[in-house]
Amino acid sequence: MRRGLAVLALAVAVAACGGSVRSGPTGTVRIDELARRAGCTLTDRAGDAITPTSGDCQTTNGKSIQIAAFTDHAKRDAWVTFVTATGYPVEKRDLWAVGGEDKAAVTAAADAILG
Repeated sequence: MRRGLAVLALAVAVAACGGSVRSGPTGTVRIDELARRAGCTLTDRAGDAITPTSGDCQTTNGKSIQIAAFTDHAKRDAWVTFVTATGYPVEKRDLWAVGGEDKAAVTAAADAILG
């Protein structure tokens, strides 16, 4: 499981080569809200040029997922492309995405965020 999260973190870092974006309190509030809606507990906040607001979450059934918020669709799509190329399932929505090792957990989190 730790290996999987490391790969997702690497995906974020590699995808970040595309430029920088601003981050700040608004982004932090947004990732907290996405995690709350997903029903998971943030265990680590990551951040880089492509995903200044992202975090690892532990679901109530013990699955690890990553939730990432983006400032534009190009950055979201770059992250999604890289993560799916590594073999991990991803659910993408407007300016956020959820990835992880377990497809059911990823889908459930994305569905929960949408309400």
